[in-house]
Amino acid sequence: MEVESSPERKRQHKGGRILIYEPSNCNQINSYPSIKQFFEDVHCLEFCKKVSEAGFYEPLTDWVARQLKGETTVIAGIEFSFSVASISLETGLPDNGQYWFKAMSLDLENYKPFLKTPYKETHTHLMPFRYLLKKYAPQMKTIMRFFTCEGRFSRLYAYHIRLLMHFTSQKPLNMCNYLFRSISKMSEKIQLKDKEHSPSLFHHNLIKTIVFH
Repeated sequence: MEVESSPERKRQHKGGRILIYEPSNCNQINSYPSIKQFFEDVHCLEFCKKVSEAGFYEPLTDWVARQLKGETTVIAGIEFSFSVASISLETGLPDNGQYWFKAMSLDLENYKPFLKTPYKETHTHLMPFRYLLKKYAPQMKTIMRFFTCEGRFSRLYAYHIRLLMHFTSQKPLNMCNYLFRSISKMSEKIQLKDKEHSPSLFHHNLIKTIVFH
């Protein structure tokens, strides 16, 4: 599955510099009817359009990431709120579904419907991408590019399977809470590090969507 109009960026990682592929439009979703249907079914298609249309404005999002305290940040004397409710209001995502984030446990039994037969008894939170059933590969890669901001597509973690469960409507996730937790975690990490670290393109556009909607 090729990446269209996706900025290719490099990010420093403890294992070396890795390439980050992040979509700047929704061509990947719209080009595949099954993927588009998955995104529509969980009300994420319009959200992805808003994020892709928000544009990239690094100074704003860097400022938000470095100044965010709890649920608020102040820009030019104006206070902006980042919460599950505000994200739902500005993005149009429904505020419902299970509250879950990356550090929370996931029953490994949930993996089985998504794995190839030889690997259904795999009990691990990390596995090679090739373990995934072929029919889910395009959807998973699209989810990873739009929601996990990673450049490594050769392996899967528990949270990748959890997101796939959401997009296949098998176990609805509160995406507003997931995005809020993602912004908070990103901000905390950036505040603890030097200025060479910056938000991913996804976080840039998500923050700009919320602030300038």
